[in-house]
Amino acid sequence: MASVTLPQLRLRWLDEGKKERARALLYEYVSTVQQSTDRVPEQCSSVTESASQEDDFFCFDSQPSENPDARAEVDMFLTDTSRDIDCLHKFPHIKNLFLKYNTPLPSSAPVERLFSLGGQILTPRRNRLTPAHFERQLLLRANKWLMAK
Repeated sequence: MASVTLPQLRLRWLDEGKKERARALLYEYVSTVQQSTDRVPEQCSSVTESASQEDDFFCFDSQPSENPDARAEVDMFLTDTSRDIDCLHKFPHIKNLFLKYNTPLPSSAPVERLFSLGGQILTPRRNRLTPAHFERQLLLRANKWLMAK
């Protein structure tokens, strides 16, 4: 999803068999994002029909009424020729997915802790551990606090 939502790549880097699978996954993810955002009530729903356009000026959080469905938004995104990252502003649900999957962790501390645990497990005495056993040992050691409760 990280590379499919990137405007520079989209589906260009995939072969034909994987393009359809990636497109189907993108449809699925965008529809779940769209359903979750549709459940959030609009803050300006109290504006009546007789209200003037001046009153609508102060409604900052209202969503545009012409929200395309997930399939249409994905198709428009995939056929858009712009490779600029700013084109994501036209596709709000894809932008949400892009931010979710392309945002790095703010700190490398969890990764450093995991490497430190790996160094404690893979000692000279345990030099013949298979990768599967090493991974199991690492997961057990990293999650041992779960068993203490």
